[in-house]
Amino acid sequence: MNPGVAYSFLVPVDFTNRSVHAIQYAADILKEHKGAIHLLHVVDDRTQPSEASLEATKAKVIQLAEEQQEKLNVKIIPNLVTGNIFTSIGEAAKKFGVQLIIMGTHGMHGIQFIIGSFAARVILGSPVPVLLTNGTKQYSGFKNIILPFDNSIKIDNLLAKTIELGTAFGSTIHLFSQKQEQSLLKKLSTNLTLQKTKKRIRKAGLVCHYVSLETYQYNNAESILKYAENIDADLIMVSTQNQTNSKEYIIVESCIKLMEKTTTPLFFLNPALK
Repeated sequence: MNPGVAYSFLVPVDFTNRSVHAIQYAADILKEHKGAIHLLHVVDDRTQPSEASLEATKAKVIQLAEEQQEKLNVKIIPNLVTGNIFTSIGEAAKKFGVQLIIMGTHGMHGIQFIIGSFAARVILGSPVPVLLTNGTKQYSGFKNIILPFDNSIKIDNLLAKTIELGTAFGSTIHLFSQKQEQSLLKKLSTNLTLQKTKKRIRKAGLVCHYVSLETYQYNNAESILKYAENIDADLIMVSTQNQTNSKEYIIVESCIKLMEKTTTPLFFLNPALK
């Protein structure tokens, strides 16, 4: 994100407090970067809604958009669609040309009207990055961003996006290594990649801190959350694959479950995205 450039975000809403918080979160970001918010409410076409019901829901979406636009002083565009709730969000993101989807989450209790593996399906199928917030942390910039480091090919585009965000928001990047059983050769390769990663971050003019999992007596996820709490992190970066296999569902669902234990928003990026 570059200062002075107009951006647009997509915020799916179900009229809960969590989804309203997502609108406010998006608006706070856009106050620093000009742009608009597309509100989206999806009516499941399997419910066969009546015309009267659709008109009433449309009026509710418009009212919410108008109220939030007046309150937040950011352009907000209301949208109502009928369709498959799992694909409509991604389709809307493409149609409106947004750069980011911001969603309110209840952890494993549901993302908006979506729960469990269905939430993972939305994230994995998204054509743009997805930011999840559970409504407990107010936006105050992205001063501290955590980037889990695992020496995989997936880190490259995620690193580029992290540097992009860090440059735009003047962030400190915290590289957090994850516990892995490695051979000596693998450890040497990991260390080389780590040094290159640090160099890329610092070359961009950003402060970079490295934290080893060995500092914490927890598993990977718990250690990241503990560190996020200690530094009052503003964002945790997560890389996914644009696949719907069971392994990716498990990874994304595990990340979503973290939202029950942390106030820090999660930023999901498909490594195939630029």
